[in-house]
Amino acid sequence: MNQKKVLISLLGLSLVILIVVGLITKVIRLRSDLVQVQPFKSSFQMKELLELKRIKVPEPGEKPESVEIAIPKVSVEAVPGVASKLRSFDITANNDEYLPSKIIVNKNDIVHIDFTAKDKTYDLTIPDYSMSQTAAADEIKVIEFQAVKAGKFKFYCKTCQAKVEGILVVRP
Repeated sequence: MNQKKVLISLLGLSLVILIVVGLITKVIRLRSDLVQVQPFKSSFQMKELLELKRIKVPEPGEKPESVEIAIPKVSVEAVPGVASKLRSFDITANNDEYLPSKIIVNKNDIVHIDFTAKDKTYDLTIPDYSMSQTAAADEIKVIEFQAVKAGKFKFYCKTCQAKVEGILVVRP
């Protein structure tokens, strides 16, 4: 009989310990959700962010600084009253190169690309945005995404034998 009482007491104590540990775990999770730790930015990262801020985002109708810079054919508010814009670009792949090969947007802009392959099949892959689209010769494909990460991101043709690449610049 005494063994039964001891066993019941131990089971009750174990249950109380499990409940307390569960509550402590919940409190720790709640506190960690409330305190958001900002990632440390190295001096290199800070310099890169400052460099990105100095880059000008082109607007429709402007003359590009170079032929490699894509000028949007459309740039309109994505949503009324919000700073982000919908920017639409034409990118052509021909003779193993993208023309233009540099797209510049602001963070949170919606990027719309009409991607055309001219002489053969090309793809346009932006791994940092998990985007890829393949177009056969004389075909137009659409790529659309929101630029949620600031930085410089390479895009390229993963199926081409030659090095076909460009750069997406997303200003902070």
